Amino acid sequence: MSRPLKYTVEQVKEVIDKYFRETPKNEQTVTGLALIFGSKQLLIDYENRSEYTDIIRNAKLRIENIYEQALRSQYTTGAIFALKNFGWKDKIETEHSGEVKTSGIDFSKLSNEALREIADAAST
Repeated sequence: MSRPLKYTVEQVKEVIDKYFRETPKNEQTVTGLALIFGSKQLLIDYENRSEYTDIIRNAKLRIENIYEQALRSQYTTGAIFALKNFGWKDKIETEHSGEVKTSGIDFSKLSNEALREIADAAST
C-alpha cells in the first residue's frame, strides 16, 4: 500500500498555479516543480495517480513550451538539451516493412569459396 499524498487535487492545482505565477518564466523547470512536492520521485508519484495525471502533465507541458519558445532565441543549446529530456529527437528514424525476396538460391548450402566468388562478381 502506498503512503498517502500530501496534497489533494485542488491543492496541487493551487500549488502549481502559484509556482507559475511567482517563478520567473526563465526559471521555471521540472526540477523546480518537483521541489514543491519534495522530490522528483514524489512528483512522479503524483503523476502516476490518475486523478493527478492531467494536472502534472499539463504543468510539465507548460515548461516544455518555455524551452520550445527558447529555440527562437540566439542561445538554443540549453533548450535543445532540455527538450531532448522531454523526448524530442533531432534525428529522423525511418521504419521499413515488407519482405526481401531472393532469386531462389539457397546460399546456406554454398561453400565459403563459392560465396566469395559471387561477392567478387557482384562488386565488379
